[in-house]
This record gives sequence, C-alpha cells and structure tokens, in this order.
Amino acid sequence: MVPDIVLEGGWHKRFSHQSYLVKSLEGDLWMVRRFLAFEDVTDNAYSHSIGTKNFKVYKLELDPESGRLLQKLRLSSLGDNVLFVGDNDSVSVLASCFSNCLQKDSIYFADDNIITESRPYPHGPFDLGIYNVKDGSFGYHCPYNPSFRRMPPPFWVIPPLVWD
Repeated sequence: MVPDIVLEGGWHKRFSHQSYLVKSLEGDLWMVRRFLAFEDVTDNAYSHSIGTKNFKVYKLELDPESGRLLQKLRLSSLGDNVLFVGDNDSVSVLASCFSNCLQKDSIYFADDNIITESRPYPHGPFDLGIYNVKDGSFGYHCPYNPSFRRMPPPFWVIPPLVWD
C-alpha cells in the first residue's frame, strides 16, 4: 500500500518515481516529487524512461508531538531557495548568494539510476538538468560528453558553507 502523501490524481499521474525530503532555508520540511516520462510502447515490451517530465514541491506540516502529517501544501515558487536533488543528498542553498551561478526558483537534479548502456535521453545517457518550478521549463547544467557513457551517475558534492 502506498501512503497518500505520495499519491494524487489517477494512478498513472499520481505515482512519483522518486521523492526527496529537503529542509528549506526557512526551516520548513519540503517533499520534492520527481515524475518521469516513458516512451510509448505498443506491445508488451519494457518501456524505458526518456527522462524527467516534471517536479512537484510540497511543504509538509507535521504535528510536533506525534510527527503525523497535518497538511501538505503545493508550492508554486521556491523563493530564494535553489534545490539540489539526487540519489546521494538533497540540499537547499540561497540563490542570492550565488547569483552569477545558480537560477532562483530552480531544482538542479542528477540521475538516480546506474546504467551501462546509452539511453534515449535527449542529451546523453544521464538524466541531468535544471527545472524551474515557477514556469515549468528545463535547462542543462552539465553538457554531455561521450566519455561519460560508462561512468556512474553523478552526485552532488556540497562543501560546508560557513558565513561570518
């Protein structure tokens, strides 16, 4: 049984292929749901993912005593938060501190799957990109190089940020 926190709408629209928990810079708990697109298959063949279709971000309000979910609010903006999500870690940073490098209201994502063969993603074998939460557009942060083909999926290296 799948808990209601990860389901919504019809079954094909409500199943999130990956979910991440991230603490916002304001201290809120956010759930980031990643939805994948799949190639159309007419027979009983296995359908391969063709990459990330979209993300949905929710603010979770929990009861401080029991930890039970009280409310799930869908966010249409991340404010000054920029999220990094992937298999190894999920973190939020301030866009204004990296204004020349990072796009505000965006989710930077890395592939969560280890594959050894080239996949039909539009820009190489890894599902990497930048998703703008406010307008639903995609961008790319790491141009594909053919030498990446046999490498494991990338992950984020987040140095400790200490502000004076």
